[in-house]
Amino acid sequence: MHNVVIPFLVSALLLLGGCTHDARINGAWVQYGGKGWSGFAVEFDDGQYRAWQYSDILIGNMFDPPKQPLTGTYETCGNVITLHSRERLLSPVWFLGRMNGQPTLFAPGDWAALRSGNKVDMAELLMQDPDFDPKNPFADQTEYVKPLFPEGLRFGDQSATE
Repeated sequence: MHNVVIPFLVSALLLLGGCTHDARINGAWVQYGGKGWSGFAVEFDDGQYRAWQYSDILIGNMFDPPKQPLTGTYETCGNVITLHSRERLLSPVWFLGRMNGQPTLFAPGDWAALRSGNKVDMAELLMQDPDFDPKNPFADQTEYVKPLFPEGLRFGDQSATE
């Protein structure tokens, strides 16, 4: 149900206008997951973004993969961030929320899980990275994830808010 409702709501917000480039998200955000099965990093700058991604699942044409970083424009409507791209992204929509008081970006499935009281997949959250290096976008993020999990990283535990 959420797979239909969330894109519909995002589309409705875009049609109604009021979308901006929220300065709160400027800078780099990186998926914490260590060297997992997939990764996503995005750097926002006043309506433009650069993104890097990898996955063990084929994304696009394996014989002609897109050059990275992927680039495009984005807009924010409330806490919804929509990335516009010619290339297929791991997720073109993100939701700005908080995890243990820290700004966090949630993919649509995790946002829906959070809103319905279910557990969030901690490995898919994007966190701000003040030392982001575009030459190594998936550098170890352990230091930045510690404030999200003051008691230690325990998947399944959460204290996230909108």
